[in-house]
Amino acid sequence: VFPFGLGGQALLEIPDREKDAIALINKVYDLGINYFDTAAMYGPSREYVGKALKDKSDIIINTKVDERSYDKAKKQLDKSFKLLNGHIDIVQLHAIGEQKDKEALKKDGALQLLIEAKQAGKIKYIGLTGHHDENILIEFMNAYDFDTILLPVNPAVPEFKIARKVARAKNM
Repeated sequence: VFPFGLGGQALLEIPDREKDAIALINKVYDLGINYFDTAAMYGPSREYVGKALKDKSDIIINTKVDERSYDKAKKQLDKSFKLLNGHIDIVQLHAIGEQKDKEALKKDGALQLLIEAKQAGKIKYIGLTGHHDENILIEFMNAYDFDTILLPVNPAVPEFKIARKVARAKNM
């Protein structure tokens, strides 16, 4: 569990804000935060994080693939490795929430790519994220032993209550 991290949205996903984004990333790092979250769909976040942290080794970088096929996810992951200077700790299947997302679980799906990357030592952890349908997240958690999960947590709304229990039971 990472108590604090810098997400790749907001300023980090805005094109042509490199100077401000890098200043923010460096400030956060200087404050002792070492977890950085990016995604292919977060605009230039991967580029900004890669440039700002290129000489740092005591960081944890999470990125995501939103493509479900092996080949398309590979293109995203290859670009992430390039932009993040080869340093990726966690890769998550991004925004799981519809029946069509199960394509990622097939033999020629994105999950197979991530398994191969982990087995090759290119990444340390495989995860998933979801914001819409807890039942599909539970199906994914039952299909593979993911290391991490990112999902909404709102004490005022009981959504994802069962998914959180499953994730805790699986020590995700």
